[in-house]
Amino acid sequence: MQRWKRWVWGVAGTAGLVSGCVAHGPPPRELLDARTTYQRVSVNPVVRQQSAQPLTEAWHALLEAEREYDRSKDSPKTRSLAYVALRKAQLAEAQASIAVAQHQRAVAAQALRQTQEAQRRQSQAQLDAAQRQLLEARRLRDEAAQLAEARRLQSQTVQLQQEAQRRQEEMDRLAQEQRQRSEAETQAQRLAQAEQALEVERRARAEAETRAAEEREARARAEAQAATALAGLARQGELKVSEDARGTVLTLSGSVLFASGEDDLLPSARSKLSEVAEALKPTHNRLTIEGHTDAQGADRFNEDLSFRRAERVRNFLVSQGVAANRVEVRGLGEYRPVASNSTAEGRANNRRVEIILQRGDATGVGGSGQGGPP
Repeated sequence: MQRWKRWVWGVAGTAGLVSGCVAHGPPPRELLDARTTYQRVSVNPVVRQQSAQPLTEAWHALLEAEREYDRSKDSPKTRSLAYVALRKAQLAEAQASIAVAQHQRAVAAQALRQTQEAQRRQSQAQLDAAQRQLLEARRLRDEAAQLAEARRLQSQTVQLQQEAQRRQEEMDRLAQEQRQRSEAETQAQRLAQAEQALEVERRARAEAETRAAEEREARARAEAQAATALAGLARQGELKVSEDARGTVLTLSGSVLFASGEDDLLPSARSKLSEVAEALKPTHNRLTIEGHTDAQGADRFNEDLSFRRAERVRNFLVSQGVAANRVEVRGLGEYRPVASNSTAEGRANNRRVEIILQRGDATGVGGSGQGGPP
């Protein structure tokens, strides 16, 4: 094979393998909450008007969480950034609420000032009337019959002034007490809501951590069970179990599975693959089935044959209960030899099917699990 063809196929194979390892799990709860909260507050005209800067910061925080989700999916960093975005959106909403409350207090204060001004004008009118009465009394002071009435009017004016002042002070005191009660009730409600939200969040996080621990334990037990079963199959021969960067690799000789140049499974291969399927079913890791050939024959024929053989193995495993959405199929032809093609033994080793059990990678939902030749 030409050197440039090996290089191109090697790069393509590596890219496909990396893309196959990416988990397709749903977004984390924190990111969904951050999206929902930002969507709600961003369409609120009060928030857009009163909290434009905090809303912009919430948008940038959500964008950063989305980018981290694209890079690392459901990682602690993704959940942390999503939590920050959620809190920023809630902060923008809270600040808008505070601004509205301040505006309402300002309107109430204006109404109070108007009431006080009306009362002041009324008191002034009463005072003016009393003063007119006093002037009238002074005008008639020379008349002895009216002197006592003038003094009475003067005393009544003083009483009216004192009563007006007392009423004004009482109204000011009541208004101050009302403002203090309103502010205290608002603060108490906010504290209660914050404590309730924190408790709900703490319980949800504890439940999520418990479920995650249980899933990890179940996955570890399944992987250990599969490793034990696969090790037993390896001891029986005709199956090699190894570990590399891709995960656990099960290598089956092509001569054990297929007749020369054919892609129909041999009867003995079905028995062997049934045992492999029983070992793989308890696990939830993704599987990649790779078909390989030796260098004899045309490149395109080898690629097509290796893919059809890998697909036959996939279909048989699925028929034995392995979930179809866990499995990806690749036909690599002659492009990844493990031995020299110049000897019969080397060519026999190159004619193989490899089943890769990817480590630490839970399967996604809804994927076809199928691929074509690279």
